[in-house]
Parts: sequence; structure tokens; C-alpha cells
Amino acid sequence: MAIFSSLSRDSARALGSVKEFLPFSYSEKLKSLLLGKKATVSFSEVSTSFGFGFSFPVFHSITEEGSVNAFIEVANRMILEKSFERWFRKFSANALGNITQLIAGLCSNVSGQVPDFILNALALAIFSQEPFHMLIISDRDSPLDSLLAELDSLLFGFSAFYAEEASEKDAFRQALSQSDESALLIHSLRELKDTDVELLFDAMEYSLIPESSHIEASGDSGKQKKPARRKKCTVSVIARLVPSLPARFINSKEQLLEQIPKPELMAGAFHFPIILNQKPKPEELIAPGSKKSREPAKSPDFIFAREYIDYCRARSPYFPESLEEALSALFLKLKEKEPESLFPINEKILAGMIRLSKSFARLELKNEVRQKHIDFVFSLFDQVLFGNPK
Repeated sequence: MAIFSSLSRDSARALGSVKEFLPFSYSEKLKSLLLGKKATVSFSEVSTSFGFGFSFPVFHSITEEGSVNAFIEVANRMILEKSFERWFRKFSANALGNITQLIAGLCSNVSGQVPDFILNALALAIFSQEPFHMLIISDRDSPLDSLLAELDSLLFGFSAFYAEEASEKDAFRQALSQSDESALLIHSLRELKDTDVELLFDAMEYSLIPESSHIEASGDSGKQKKPARRKKCTVSVIARLVPSLPARFINSKEQLLEQIPKPELMAGAFHFPIILNQKPKPEELIAPGSKKSREPAKSPDFIFAREYIDYCRARSPYFPESLEEALSALFLKLKEKEPESLFPINEKILAGMIRLSKSFARLELKNEVRQKHIDFVFSLFDQVLFGNPK
């Protein structure tokens, strides 16, 4: 009691709270630094709109001793990680709803305009450890425009490629390289050159992109280009395609193939293909290039969500053999209805179902995939392949 009475109220409160986060020896070391006037402490507050907020102590070195500075840095990192981890458990109870709410909240005209199954698919795709490729076919100036434009600011690992960049030499190859181990958002798939579409297919299908092109002199015949060396490139792709006719008029596979560049490669290359044939309300459109004053990606909700995503993506839930069989049976249900779908029901669709099921388990901090996860994912694919999202 005598020792604690010589500490400030904040110091005593901080030492009491870190006992559940740090080893006993760390707590004792921090107490010694506070009593020796080599450190101070403050509290950092995190307030979210998810129905909870929390605070955690942050220790500050007030000495030039390198060992003290290094120790406090490690202790603060441990406290931060453990504080977030405790609240991650609470967040996980409604994680899908919370993340979907965040995505929808990026733009005021998304709510009620973009179908929930698209928002849910985007949310789950963010949590995939493996590449997950989405094709979104929708009209220009659809509510999705605003949403996709804002995805860049989420800092979930996306980089973006726009139509005006398509004519620049090697611009697409550079965009692919910058997206390695993350995701590439293509705002204008139809604008890509055929060579860039082939690059994209190789990245999606084989996880390979050219490293560089090599030129050598070949006698009097001039310069001859050697095959480019290739390197691994793990990237998820969200590709937006604006069709040449209103999306609601694409009613046959032939019409669909006319819209997709290099259809012999790309038509069956996506895990989750969508045709959004919804007409936007004129009063809810956001003018191209318009900017909003708010910065949602810097809000406490998004900061917390990014921490949560990083935490979840380190997990590898187990997929029980019995559920693998159940998922295969659900895939066969989709396959039986393939004549009714504009898109091929192929191994990419099956892989997409597996990856989103694992993402859902990961998002809920589960150690294994459960029946509800595969049932929910099946409903998403059933809607996107055979539904009529209005």
C-alpha cells in the first residue's frame, strides 16, 4: 500500500490494468520505472460505433537510457495487442454485419442501392488469405461507382488501376507488381489492351507476371525480344466492367461474351462474377471526381477494423472433411442449374466457395469452418449466379 500510495492515480490504475496483459516481471519493471521517475503513463481511448469503446495505458520514457526506451516500446506493443485482442472477441459476435456496415458506410448512396450479397462478398473477400477474384459488371454511374472509388481509401491493401492509365506503357504491369500480396481494383476492364488482359490472366490463374523484357542483337536481323522472365505475384482482383449496352439487357451467354475482353481466357477466370443490373436513382448519384469532406478511413471504426483484419488473416481455420463433402454437394446443386446461369459453373466457383467459407470462419475467429459458413456462402453464390439482383 505504501508503494502504491506514492504513485499517481493514473499510474496505479495503469499498473492494475496491465496485470492481465503482461508477465509479472514486466509489471514490476514498469512499477520501478514509474517510481524512479523514469517513465510516465497516459491512457489512449478508442471509441467505435459498434456498441463499445475501450481505453488502454501507454507508457512514456522520460530518460535517454536505450534499454529503458526499448523495454517500454515492447511493453506498449504487448499492451496494445492484448487490449485489441480482448475487444476483437466481442466484435467477432457480429463481425460480418459490422464489416459490411463499414463498407456500405463509405458512400451515402450505397445503402439500399447495392445488394447486400455484394457487400457481404466484398467483406468476406477482404479476409481471404488466398487470392479471390471478383468480376462486377454494372452500368456507368451505378451506385457501385462511388463504393469502388472509395475502396482505395480503406487501406485494406487495395491499389487501383483506372482507364486513363491503360494507354501508358507498362502501367498495368507496374500496377500488378505493386499489388503483390494484396489486391488490385480495376475500374475499367474493357479498356485494357489485349496484352494487359493476358498479363492479368497469368497473374490470376498462375500467380505469375513478367519480371522484365530482354532485348538482344541478333546478327543483321536487328533486335529480337527474348521471352520475359516471370516472377510469382499473389494478387486478388476486383475487376469492374462497364458494358456497351445496359447491364439489364445482357440476357444470354453470347451477349455476355461480347462484353468480356479475351473471353476465351477471362469468362471463367473469376471466383465470384456479378451482373448488377440495377438502375440508380438520379438524385443519389455522385458526380464523377467529386470529393467528400469526411475521411472515413481515418475514423476509429476503420482503424479498429484494419487491426481486426490483420489479426484475423493470420488465422488458418480447419476445414473438416465432412463439411468438404457437404460443400461439394452444394456446388453440385449449382452445377445442375448451370444452363440457367450466364457464367460457367467451374472449378473457380468451387474454389471461391471454399475460400469464402474459410474467410467467414476466419472473420468470426473460429478455429474451423462450420455448417453455417458454407450454407451462407452457398446462398451468396446462388444469388449471384441465378438470382436477379434488382
